Amino acid sequence: MNPSSEAILQHGTRVFSTHTISAKDLDGWVKEVAHVSGQPMAWNRRGYVYVLGDVCKAVSSLIAHREEHDDGFRRACSSSLQPGSVQWTLDHLWAPVRLLAEAFQTLEIERGVRSPSDFGLPKSLGVSPSTNCEGSSTVLQIDLNGDG
Repeated sequence: MNPSSEAILQHGTRVFSTHTISAKDLDGWVKEVAHVSGQPMAWNRRGYVYVLGDVCKAVSSLIAHREEHDDGFRRACSSSLQPGSVQWTLDHLWAPVRLLAEAFQTLEIERGVRSPSDFGLPKSLGVSPSTNCEGSSTVLQIDLNGDG
């Protein structure tokens, strides 16, 4: 049995925030992303997209279907924003999703589920996950110089 939209919005995890896109385009996009990811998803009037299930699968599907979202966004903005402004806005909408995806990749590498090469990353990327003093949560330590 699939959970209702209300249950997803109440108990789910917000994985994306958008605006300006039409309700019709947003609804179609979220349904497609949910179908492909196999995760129950819903959205609300504020443009927040939620998932109740595997967040990693949902985020991967969001990224894979970015163009469909962005096409709807461009249609909605075509008369009000200049093309450069539209792309700048889209880049800012997607920035948190890219960070979330990178965090999931790092966790999967740390847990030995996948290797850096599975994501097309070089071994010397300079990202080394570690645990805090209590060993209860993961902290990402990023060496921007790539020295290790």
